[in-house]
Amino acid sequence: MRKPIHYLKARNSNFLAGVDLKIFDLEGKSKILTIKDIRYEKNINVNGRIKPKAIVMYFEEEYAKPLITNTTNTEKIKNQTGVIDAVKWIGFSIEFFFDLNVQMKISKTESIKGGIRVKSVNTNGLAVALKDIKTRIEHATSKAELMDIWEELNEQDQILYKDQMNAKILTL
Repeated sequence: MRKPIHYLKARNSNFLAGVDLKIFDLEGKSKILTIKDIRYEKNINVNGRIKPKAIVMYFEEEYAKPLITNTTNTEKIKNQTGVIDAVKWIGFSIEFFFDLNVQMKISKTESIKGGIRVKSVNTNGLAVALKDIKTRIEHATSKAELMDIWEELNEQDQILYKDQMNAKILTL
């Protein structure tokens, strides 16, 4: 029996797109991809259009093209892990899905419907669990990380962790 071939498999695209997830399904490949590298890039050529700047994820899986991230997906990763430094996402496994509600503008009058969304994130033990506030504070490497943790806390927890936060700030 011959292996299936998605009719758009040979399209000319350097970056992961929603149709790639459909191709993964047809070919029996996983939509869980492990981040190998993350870069902040400028003036990226995306199918003949220049994107001025973006965070681009590169994956360990050879069949997966790099992904130009968007705000919705990066916020989902941050919210599920508590990690604001995208470089620290290297080694995380991300499960993606195709969402018909995504709309990507390709011109002033045209949009493409459907796109990639983050379903879940596995930190693979590389990040402290969100619930473990004390350890997250201890492992913070910047004031920005501490500020992000602080903003997540309710008023009662801010009182509880205030001294630990102030002590950690002095070490940064």
